[in-house]
Amino acid sequence: MYFFVKRLFEFLISFLSLIVISPIIIIIGVLIRIESKGPVIYRTIKVGKNGRLFSLFKFRTMRMFNSEENLKYLEKLKQQKSSFEFLKTNNTSITRIGRFIRKFNLDNLPNIINVLLGDMSYVGPVSPSPYQYENYTDEQKKILRFRPGIIHPWSFLPRETLTYEEIMRIELDYSRTVSFLYDIKIFIRSFKKFI
Repeated sequence: MYFFVKRLFEFLISFLSLIVISPIIIIIGVLIRIESKGPVIYRTIKVGKNGRLFSLFKFRTMRMFNSEENLKYLEKLKQQKSSFEFLKTNNTSITRIGRFIRKFNLDNLPNIINVLLGDMSYVGPVSPSPYQYENYTDEQKKILRFRPGIIHPWSFLPRETLTYEEIMRIELDYSRTVSFLYDIKIFIRSFKKFI
């Protein structure tokens, strides 16, 4: 029952949020287009609930790669153990507006579209890439019994101090104890961190 109510609530909140923040989305989109060529919204394939693939929407924060640079980037990405071992990006690739919206996590605003479509939730585990998901153990795959979230069970913790194993443990614990109160607690603690 909780997950039905949660889905209905998130659908309504997402619909209203997109209306309210549409001016901000338009302004950011215009600034991205002015500064560099390429699409405003960046789409990447992620693994969602029960292993289903979906397109994750984010604002583009980097200049477009040429084909050779893109191949090098993908090769480095495949060498990562997980999505939590963040690839160090050449600062010259990040646009000025991209650096600004990353600082305030505004690049994730289009994730609200994913929540509206039912691909994501406001609170939930990380959505791995298909390659990263292949390396999950059977136990770790249980994490994605739920929709991945914009905010994660560990979002309020210092990211730079967390290891891959610690994040997996936190997300497994979340998958075993998920509840309305737990989601609210994670949301409030994460909100306090970002403000």
